[in-house]
Amino acid sequence: MDYENPHRREGQTESTMFIAAMVQVQLVEEVSGAVHFVSGNVTTLGRGESNKITIADRSVSREHCRIERTAGGYTVVDRGSTNGTFVNGHRVTRTTLHNGDSLKVGGVVMRFEEG
Repeated sequence: MDYENPHRREGQTESTMFIAAMVQVQLVEEVSGAVHFVSGNVTTLGRGESNKITIADRSVSREHCRIERTAGGYTVVDRGSTNGTFVNGHRVTRTTLHNGDSLKVGGVVMRFEEG
């Protein structure tokens, strides 16, 4: 009996699934150059120390936003922040992220990088 992997997308082999799982996803701050790694199914961002990515800037809310890994890639979700979450200059509550997108959290601008 053949095992059918429920996570495999059409046309995807086990080896390409393994490579996709090893893709490094990161946020790079434009001004400081600081690199923050996105990992797991949910990565939280904010000023509070309980976040996976802590950003020590007063314009960033304690629980600002989160990045969720989905079947289609990555989605950023604002968590009711005061100063908003912006992707490529547009204020968002939820949107899909693409390689090279500009992500602004409060006054901190980062670049979303996949690969």
